Amino acid sequence: KIVEQRLYQSFSELKRNETEFRYLAHHDPLTGLPNKIQFIKDMSENIQSYGMMAIMIIDLDGFKVVNDTLGHSEGDKLLIQVSRRLSDLVDEENCLARQGGDEFLICLNLTSLDEIQLEAEKLLGGLSKPYVVGGRIFDITATIGISIYPLHGDTPEILIKNADAAMYVAKDAGKNRFYLFEERLMQNI
Repeated sequence: KIVEQRLYQSFSELKRNETEFRYLAHHDPLTGLPNKIQFIKDMSENIQSYGMMAIMIIDLDGFKVVNDTLGHSEGDKLLIQVSRRLSDLVDEENCLARQGGDEFLICLNLTSLDEIQLEAEKLLGGLSKPYVVGGRIFDITATIGISIYPLHGDTPEILIKNADAAMYVAKDAGKNRFYLFEERLMQNI
């Protein structure tokens, strides 16, 4: 009877571990958001059903200051706050993920360039409100690079790469803004 109980406990523990490992393989352990692997998987499954969608890479401006002044554990608290804000700002039918570091990915099912602009402005406004970390107030902003399916690519990887290129243009232009990918960016690579 004792052997049966121990076997049952071991089996239950293995099942719990398997479930946890499966979750961690597709989610960011800090924020609980899907990770880049899951984001690409979700996009790959749904890309053909969208007429137009925007891929956004969001990079935090000033995040390094928090890490450098308060340490990485406080920086992690800021990332959790940012992920919660993004979850509130992004509708449930759209995809949100943490790419890593202080970068987040969003896939929006939209129908026009005007909608994409309005969504980017909404995200910038929502993310630029002050954050309280370690008892101090930080004004952290964000920079967003955007690519559009099918205009700028037909695979998640190409769309993410193009949004990343656009994000670096926005950073170079002064941060706290968004930039839409243009083909001429790829000529410089």
